[in-house]
Amino acid sequence: MNGMENNPPLLSIYIPTYNRPEKIQIQVRRLLPQLSSRVVLYVIDNHSDQPVCDLFSDEEREYVNIIRNDINVGGDANIARCFEYCSTKLLWVLGDDDPVVENAVDVIFDTYFSQGDSVFYYNFGRPYDAVTTGFDEFCLKHTTRAEFSSSFMMSKCVYNISLFKSDIMIYYKYVSCMIGTLITVLKCLEYDDKKKCLFSSRSLIVYNDQDIHWSIEDYIIKTQLIFDIFKKREYRMLQRTLFKPLGEVYISHLFTLCRNKKISCFTFFHLFRIVRCRLGCFRLFTKYLPSILNEVFKMIFPSSFYEVVKRKAMKYKMFN
Repeated sequence: MNGMENNPPLLSIYIPTYNRPEKIQIQVRRLLPQLSSRVVLYVIDNHSDQPVCDLFSDEEREYVNIIRNDINVGGDANIARCFEYCSTKLLWVLGDDDPVVENAVDVIFDTYFSQGDSVFYYNFGRPYDAVTTGFDEFCLKHTTRAEFSSSFMMSKCVYNISLFKSDIMIYYKYVSCMIGTLITVLKCLEYDDKKKCLFSSRSLIVYNDQDIHWSIEDYIIKTQLIFDIFKKREYRMLQRTLFKPLGEVYISHLFTLCRNKKISCFTFFHLFRIVRCRLGCFRLFTKYLPSILNEVFKMIFPSSFYEVVKRKAMKYKMFN
């Protein structure tokens, strides 16, 4: 552990966890060498069957602040508590199963000190570097599925809490939406169009293509509130940016459930009807037709054949 500096804490790392003892042990031990007087590490144990405090030695517990909830408050509410409890300027909410890179803390500090207090939201692991100002510029950076997913992937985001501590209530208001962090950022930008966001190509975590551990059905139903929350904004701009990749995510998730035989035909068509009503029948079968055909193609043909055709299609698109 790096204890050379003697400065007040600047960054809080919060890891919300529940019933994943091996993962939280591994994650904490990855972070211990990166700690210093400028970094405080917290684990919020959502009332796991085996208390997290029992998983670490006395020496390790000197560097880890473990908060145990009296009851299981649910995953989203446990994340919201990270925002509420944070008392330092910067907050990084980290998943217990997202492997951190060896210099993650240095990356955060380098990025912060290069910008000062002009930025309130940092999104790492992007294919480009950019700074946006206000709501519209932020949305224009979200035109693909990858960009949309990155914007609310918990472990890729760092927040300057000092610039929007009074707005944390927004997260609690929309905590059940499953994209509460993204909605909070958007509402802050809506309230203050001078707020800045930074997108960085540097990484904090090692990408881990693992199975999702949340309900796709819940995601499709709950995240749709975002359409109503921002209905008073310029809707055509949102349909070209933020809402377009979200629709593509819905379609991909629907066909993934169907392909893996995890839902009945009734549930599939029920969810498809919800998506169709939200996106609009005309847009669904025009703007989203390539996404639908892509998913149908993946269901019909073997994955090896699909990948060959996909590469050839991308090559054709590149040169035409």
